[in-house]
Amino acid sequence: MSEISKFQQYKKKLEGVCNEHDLVFRFRQDTYPITLTIYPSQGVEEQMSLLAEEADKRISPDARLVFFFKDGELGYKIDKDFAISDALFSKLKNLYKNMHMYWLQYFFRDLIERRQIDAGHMPVIDEADANDPAEFPPEAEPVEEDEDDEGGEYSPDEALIAEATSLVRMENKATVSLLQRRLKLGYSKAARLMDVLEERGVVGPYKGGEPRDVLPADAPEDGADE
Repeated sequence: MSEISKFQQYKKKLEGVCNEHDLVFRFRQDTYPITLTIYPSQGVEEQMSLLAEEADKRISPDARLVFFFKDGELGYKIDKDFAISDALFSKLKNLYKNMHMYWLQYFFRDLIERRQIDAGHMPVIDEADANDPAEFPPEAEPVEEDEDDEGGEYSPDEALIAEATSLVRMENKATVSLLQRRLKLGYSKAARLMDVLEERGVVGPYKGGEPRDVLPADAPEDGADE
């Protein structure tokens, strides 16, 4: 089943839930963030049966429940009085999450297949926007093929090592991701370059999900001869 078919499937479920509870909705995908807005239908009196303890409240005709994803977090806001059970709220939230996910998948696939976006215009996460380019374990890091590797172990030249040394000291941060982005390297070359920096005492050992320590320039290696 395609992404858009799955999207339509969840949209149909949402229509059924809204009809059952005298609600209407609007899924808006032409803005950021993508939102799902729930409105009471004209029969607002029937809404009050959802919460017996709130039977003395009135639901405003312009009440709104809005779900949205922003900065990777699911959020919502409620305008005016809007009585709704926890179970119904949870159901609406989950339907929105699924619709949001499948719409994004469909949208991206459609752009690629219609060639509306090419490799040169792909979104790139800039280091200034990504607070945390932590170093992933080798088995979890996305691997990018290096076309000029010929099966042997890659040996970076001295100019590249010097450039990488200057980079990590200037940024006071050492991650494979940083070397990949700034030096335009594939993962395997950047990882090997990081190993060389460790061998030369520029950076500390691998620390799991944390960036490596950048060692002081004048700090001698343990056991190193003068």
